[in-house]
Amino acid sequence: MAVQNANSVAVSGGTINNTSVGVTTAAAGRFTTLTTTSGGAGGVTINAPASVVVFKTDDASEVNFNLKRIGAVTDTANIQIRHLATGAFDIRSLNDAGSAANSVIRAERGTGIAWSNLTVVPQSGQVTVGTSTAVSADKFGVSGRGYFTGGVTSMVATELDGTANGALYVSNQTTGQAQLTFIKKGAGTDAKMMDVLLAPSGAFIIRSTGDNWSSTVEALRVSRGSGSAIDNMQLLPAGGQLLVGLTSSSGTDKLRVNGTTSLLGPLNLPKYTLSTLPSAAATNGYLIDVTDATGGAKTCRSNGTNWVILNTTTTVS
Repeated sequence: MAVQNANSVAVSGGTINNTSVGVTTAAAGRFTTLTTTSGGAGGVTINAPASVVVFKTDDASEVNFNLKRIGAVTDTANIQIRHLATGAFDIRSLNDAGSAANSVIRAERGTGIAWSNLTVVPQSGQVTVGTSTAVSADKFGVSGRGYFTGGVTSMVATELDGTANGALYVSNQTTGQAQLTFIKKGAGTDAKMMDVLLAPSGAFIIRSTGDNWSSTVEALRVSRGSGSAIDNMQLLPAGGQLLVGLTSSSGTDKLRVNGTTSLLGPLNLPKYTLSTLPSAAATNGYLIDVTDATGGAKTCRSNGTNWVILNTTTTVS
């Protein structure tokens, strides 16, 4: 093509070979279709000193790139990258007719250059990090460690599932205690929180806590021995009652069992002296040992008035 000096040149047909546009002075060209004829792995190359700008000149509505594979299976040819009229950025698949689409990622624009939110595979699919597969029922899969500096909010009931031979691990980053805190929002003062924790001593503890851990009351403490050994377990060490087979308390008993009870070893009754006997009226039907009774230690039962020697009507003395 000969050198043209006009401000604009219209080429209505034919081919343009080995030609540069705007080498000396920047120029703009308008094309309906650009097609590469290099074949093989060739393509159209755009070399820009800074950036390539794609814009729509007639209005502020959507502008997009459509990446199309010629000869692809039905409805699998098109991927579209869009800048929407709302300012949102979107990458989506598009069917052959252009009548249906499925976003893989969409970022909503806030005010100015700010973003308001990012949505990933909103209609279907999975997001994986560090792996190419995830459990089929899961929307999000991570292979490796992760962390949150804020909180995690569940909109519905949340399941934490281990593998067949796996587990859920809760640990602190270095040393100290590992802890799960359950918070019932909206509950009264000091009535919101329960802790499950592994203490620095190795003890496993379940406890209630006041707001901001202003106070704690243990319900269970399992003390660790040497290695993996368990030393002892304390139930309700600060007070309360343990109920088995019933829901009502007596007000005084530490342990209440509704049903038969078997002891596979000797029973050691509480020991009292004549000067330290508990109230017979408050412990009607209970058993004790009196260590300094006449003639030696005696097992006694309260009749509601006195402590009498077991299987007799004789008041212990």
